[in-house]
Amino acid sequence: MKSQLRPLSFPSSHSRQRKPRLILFPILVVLLALAVVAIGVVRSPTALAAGDEWRPLDPSDLAQKTPLVDPDADAEAIFWDIRVDDGGENDLVLSHYIRIKIFTERGREKQSKIDIPFINGTKIKDVAARTIKPDGTIIELAKEDVIEKTVVKVSGLKLRTKSFAFPAIEPGAIIEYKWREVISGASANNLRLHFQREIPIQSVIYHIKPSNSLSSFNVLPFNMARPEFEKDKNGFHTTTVTKMPAFREEPLMPPEDNVKSWAIVEYYSLFRALLGYKATAAQVYIGCSPNQREENLKEAVKNRLSSAELTKIAIENVTDPAKPFIYKYHVRVPGYAQRTGKRLFLQPAFFQKGLGALFASITRKYPIYFHYGWSEDDKVTIKLPPGYAPDNPDSPAPINAGNICHYTVKMGVAKDASMLIYNRSFFFGGENVPLFPADGYPQLKQLFDAINKADNHTIAFKQNTPAN
Repeated sequence: MKSQLRPLSFPSSHSRQRKPRLILFPILVVLLALAVVAIGVVRSPTALAAGDEWRPLDPSDLAQKTPLVDPDADAEAIFWDIRVDDGGENDLVLSHYIRIKIFTERGREKQSKIDIPFINGTKIKDVAARTIKPDGTIIELAKEDVIEKTVVKVSGLKLRTKSFAFPAIEPGAIIEYKWREVISGASANNLRLHFQREIPIQSVIYHIKPSNSLSSFNVLPFNMARPEFEKDKNGFHTTTVTKMPAFREEPLMPPEDNVKSWAIVEYYSLFRALLGYKATAAQVYIGCSPNQREENLKEAVKNRLSSAELTKIAIENVTDPAKPFIYKYHVRVPGYAQRTGKRLFLQPAFFQKGLGALFASITRKYPIYFHYGWSEDDKVTIKLPPGYAPDNPDSPAPINAGNICHYTVKMGVAKDASMLIYNRSFFFGGENVPLFPADGYPQLKQLFDAINKADNHTIAFKQNTPAN
């Protein structure tokens, strides 16, 4: 398919522009208020509340050699039990208890450290954890080994975590942990019920005790069958969902709410009120001071190129969505070029240096969802060492995918051979196509792999005379 490239102008200084293209997509996205799902913490056994002891261990679970839900799983949850108590006067209390079987060394690595995030107005109480080794030996985690720290603080919102590492964890072991999440002035109305984790789960059990002023509630499911609740003891209603597969993120998948299994508790017919909620998020540049924006940019570059030294930073149009977002800076990167004999090899696509392919996996489960179309204009000027000249340089070939994607590179050397000038233009998102079906993944992967290969194109410079 042939398509004429639309030329894009470049800023006069060394810079990058990222232009979101305002394309209206026919997809409804429900924005929800920030919800924090705790994922684990620890306490010593002496701190256990009455009636909250560890559950008996089934010997068959300890002897289990292979997963039941996913035969390829490195670890699998035997159960995940959540009790939601809205029967108090002011606080909503969620009691979590999860037991996990470790099958492989990779499972041991991934499950060895647990983080529990929580925000303002939430307290984490009565936490405990322990490891049951394959021979039945039980090792409790000491209370003092739980570490609390502040992860981020933005506009009065403080995100904190409690973290710990399981002792003596190994393949064949069982680990389990529990905690109580107390949310001040909250209600179970519009509470999210999460049914998927990063590992498969044999049984997910929810116990819900609604507010004392209510006799019933409704549960609205998403991407799963409706969980049926039955009356239980002490005013609770219970449901069990079995054989829940793991949730694994994929690059540019649809919004998580569109693919992950979850449900919402409804006291009244207020579900539509969710459409008016605003999401709370900490962004890299918006909401930060100019100095903090510069520090964030330096950190982002150093994550790709650890030796990078940035100066003369300018960041423009941060809060104006109608204008392109522009950042400019001078950068010095020792060892950016690779020397082989009398030749230097370098990658002129500086902004893509150190970035891998967008789609690494060969297969795809979910559709591919782009939140918006965008274009990128990169202008890079590289100061060359004296005595070096291009050695038969060539530019990557243009890449066109009809009206959906354009990619082109233009580069050359200044007349005095002191500078390499590299201009890159990229556009994706034409024809209002934000969502691609999973069966179209091979073609989309092939397109972005070709762009990644072009971005990693290197050119050689040959030493003609001794350097000064």
